[in-house]
Amino acid sequence: KHAPGRVPGGMQLLLAALAALCAAAGARARIGARAEPPIAFSVDARSDAGEFRKLWLSAVGSGHASLSARQDWRSSLARASAEIGFKQVRFHGIFDDDMSSFLPGPQAGPAGSNMINTFNTFDFLDELGMAPLMELSFMPRGLMSTPEDQVPPTIMHYRGIHEPPKNWSQWDAFVEEFMTNVWERYQSPFVVETFNEPNCGFYVGNGCGKDSGNKTAYFELYKHTSEAIRRANPAFRAAGPVTAQLGWIEEFLTWAVDEGNAPVDLVTSHLYPTDPIVNQTDRFGWVEQVTKAAEAAARRGLNFTLSEFNAGLESNWDYRDGVYTGAFLGHVALAAQRLPPNVEGLSFWTFSDVFEEQGFASAPFHGGFGLSTVHDVNKAGWCVMQLLSQHGDTALGTAASGAHPGDAAARPQAAGASIQSVDLAATRRAADGAVVLSLANFQPNGLAPPPTVTVNVTVSGLASGADRTATVHRVDDSSCNPLAVWRQAGSPVYPSKALVSAMRAAANPAVSSAVCHGHGSAQQACTLTLQLPSMGVALVELR
Repeated sequence: KHAPGRVPGGMQLLLAALAALCAAAGARARIGARAEPPIAFSVDARSDAGEFRKLWLSAVGSGHASLSARQDWRSSLARASAEIGFKQVRFHGIFDDDMSSFLPGPQAGPAGSNMINTFNTFDFLDELGMAPLMELSFMPRGLMSTPEDQVPPTIMHYRGIHEPPKNWSQWDAFVEEFMTNVWERYQSPFVVETFNEPNCGFYVGNGCGKDSGNKTAYFELYKHTSEAIRRANPAFRAAGPVTAQLGWIEEFLTWAVDEGNAPVDLVTSHLYPTDPIVNQTDRFGWVEQVTKAAEAAARRGLNFTLSEFNAGLESNWDYRDGVYTGAFLGHVALAAQRLPPNVEGLSFWTFSDVFEEQGFASAPFHGGFGLSTVHDVNKAGWCVMQLLSQHGDTALGTAASGAHPGDAAARPQAAGASIQSVDLAATRRAADGAVVLSLANFQPNGLAPPPTVTVNVTVSGLASGADRTATVHRVDDSSCNPLAVWRQAGSPVYPSKALVSAMRAAANPAVSSAVCHGHGSAQQACTLTLQLPSMGVALVELR
């Protein structure tokens, strides 16, 4: 019951949510107030530009292994699998003591392996149709080289031990036994990395970079670990060097492959667009660095996976919690098509803010890495990932003509095109024959945010030149932006259930229709005009 004239609390929150989104839309209009000439793209619906590479679906990151026992972690991953379609999940710390993976005793294997928690997690992944992208880290306390009465070098809030073992024979036997148990249960050629980011303080040093971490010690650890993995079953894919900032790749491949010191089946490393090796003022600067790493692998006949990336390491709310990440991922849809053919995948870090590298954060928005909040509310990045999953598998021939003649930023290509701040990727979906377009209006952090732009897309090769109705899905500051709802409610650290519900209601792409105006029966084409807000993404389905 409510007093006369009084709005119920839940309704107040929903009204506040609407007010927040309207305010955000007004801000967006002001940002895009600068008039810009239209940008034009053309798409040939009858063309076949080859496979459209959805590299971002290959894997997703998730934090710390022991989190996989939590119900909220599992619920969020199940939803990510169903709604987005990730194929693998990667996490740190499978050998940490809270997983009991090394637990010598009467119920363990002869080398001390104890599989109960690993099997529990891997069985769950198997039920989802997913696989682990295995990272063998960190060092179990019972195997560490630091004496028991001293404090070992550790990493993260959960204190993963970041050093080699005290006894190589014991380590080799443990890894081989552990991986043999994994093979016998799943008989699947999992990718298996050795540790995580050894150039971020492995054994010695702090931070990440050229002078941090003991390269020689890591190479020895990799040699022993990869050989033990191979002995367990040669179908496993030994991967390394798993470095930050694409570090040590050339040195690692020279040592391991060229000089024949250790087996390598896949090269893996990490790069964030805000890392110092990336040109922050080039929209494709991140892609160019990943390309160089992939080419180093290709020279040895190897494939490459970027097993960790995100929109950046900036921790402010607007960056990873807001529309910036969504726009970056929309940009990645096109950028992925530019990568060398030996790139197998890009693994976004992470699917959820159920995460504890620096301890659990309480607030729903705190600049966390996840695509969803700790309350499992979609962020803009999640919504864009959902939309990109609607793309077909066949890329369509695409071209762009710029707002300014001769613009050097114009980069046409077969599987999509970009001009100034706008990217377009185009595909044909086999199930219903739809032409699917994704557009992103993105600028990296080193450049000013882009203005709102008018985009004209002409689609040729249609059955007729009649008008067609397109379905348009949008993610921008007025749709799938629960951060705005939370701020409107006062940014509470511990939101009420009603506020969480209001945030969820605001955490979905907007859907509308638009007319693709036909050119007449003789031309078999139509043109669609869209307004694309700053840092906005649109996915268009044209049937």
